[in-house]
Amino acid sequence: MEDAESIISIALAYPAKMEERPANTKENRRGAFCRASWGTDYHLVLRDKLQKLADFLIAKVPEAKAKIMVDTGELSDRAVAERAGIGWPGKNTNVITKEFGSYVYLGEMITNLPFPPDKPAVDLCGDCNLCVDHCPTGALVQGGQLNSHKCCFF
Repeated sequence: MEDAESIISIALAYPAKMEERPANTKENRRGAFCRASWGTDYHLVLRDKLQKLADFLIAKVPEAKAKIMVDTGELSDRAVAERAGIGWPGKNTNVITKEFGSYVYLGEMITNLPFPPDKPAVDLCGDCNLCVDHCPTGALVQGGQLNSHKCCFF
């Protein structure tokens, strides 16, 4: 976007609970699915929310332009979210927020509207190493470093 002025970064918490968890029985085995995969595809959910925001901005400022990205654009969702102050880079290699930890989806919108920048969040991990120490597969080698060959999610 040639006339880009600002990036708007958003985070949406993962679903926290299932109303009815499917039973895992001997006759009907099912795998365990991470919360990030529950419900409607988050790409669609975040795109819809960002589109509503873009529509609002364009209604207020008709010359406004917006380019929406959710895991699909030229930008790194995590880097944008960190710079926007949504959260800090966790030792688990994810953005960590004060309210929802690392259980958030990320998306962003580039716009030609100038907005003042936010300050990056303060790293609150400090000496805490729980995610590295308790990684079930040992994939977190050290803070911020993941061995994808050991990770059960890749």
